[in-house]
Amino acid sequence: MGYLIGLGVFVVAGILARVLIDYFSNRPDRLPEYSAEEVVSELNEAFGEKETIAFQIEETSVRALLNRLTESVGTGFSAKQVDTLLHRMTTHRVLEHEFASYPVSAGDFSCELDFQWIRSPDGTVRVGISAAGPVFESVKSVVEELTAEVEM
Repeated sequence: MGYLIGLGVFVVAGILARVLIDYFSNRPDRLPEYSAEEVVSELNEAFGEKETIAFQIEETSVRALLNRLTESVGTGFSAKQVDTLLHRMTTHRVLEHEFASYPVSAGDFSCELDFQWIRSPDGTVRVGISAAGPVFESVKSVVEELTAEVEM
């Protein structure tokens, strides 16, 4: 009978040893400590202020705008999304505020590309596009080029 108790203690000790070995071998490494300034800097970079550009464009020029944005923004704004957004911008009800948002990236920088628009009865669309950092700079240059071409 004593050997059964000894065998039971041996089995329980073996199971406990195995659990402890698994726990300590699979434990994640401690992450380095960051200062408050480093954390705030990282958050500002990731969730920085968005800038908005607003302009009015003819309905017939909306496709050109969206195609140029696809070329200049980088990744995340595909041809399928352009077609969907074009359809929404040119067919929804007149004088109704609409919006759409797409995650995009330019190089190492990622943000949301936000569109807001209102169709007017005279065939124009009032558009506002919001983005941050280099994505906004790309949007701004496309809008300035397109509005300059329309004014000529």
